[in-house]
Amino acid sequence: MVSTGWRFESGINALEGLSLAVGVVVSQVLEQYGVSPKLKWPNDVLLAEKGDELGKLAGILIEVTGDAAGPCEVVIGMGMNLSLPDSLRATIDQPVAALFDAKAGISRNQLAADMVSGLLGMLAGFENSGFAPWLDAWNQRHAYAGLPIRVIQGERSSDAVAGDVDESGNLWVTENGHSRRLSGGEISVRRRL
Repeated sequence: MVSTGWRFESGINALEGLSLAVGVVVSQVLEQYGVSPKLKWPNDVLLAEKGDELGKLAGILIEVTGDAAGPCEVVIGMGMNLSLPDSLRATIDQPVAALFDAKAGISRNQLAADMVSGLLGMLAGFENSGFAPWLDAWNQRHAYAGLPIRVIQGERSSDAVAGDVDESGNLWVTENGHSRRLSGGEISVRRRL
């Protein structure tokens, strides 16, 4: 687990797409280690497991305190599975992945330092430029682009086809021939097989 704190002067509206930009940074760092992760909207990093099934490798959580109009403080938390024994995997109700299965011998400390360095570099410009500079990189790593998904909002769920994310970090989906935008909050998407 790694946490990084940052202060934004502009307030909460300047944070649109932040968790997605964090996902891109995590992916870029892992790619430097020879690992090819995929991103799941809005805050998961996936990695191919046995049989090429994508399993959850890491999750990202953004916690915000302060004034909605600014300033506000952000804590970015990221947890990553480095190794998972089979006995633990059997207790998890979704596909999971572990970094050391794909690439053994990575130093945890060096990986953490590289993650923090990448995050600090991204955060330095995020308040002024927003998610737009990270948009193409996120869409290139989008795990479910063009694929059938299930959209889960509380007790409701619907079937859709995943599209790209936009400059605000919203995911566009097509349901029954109509496009709609999903924006953060308590929404989850899952691959529909």
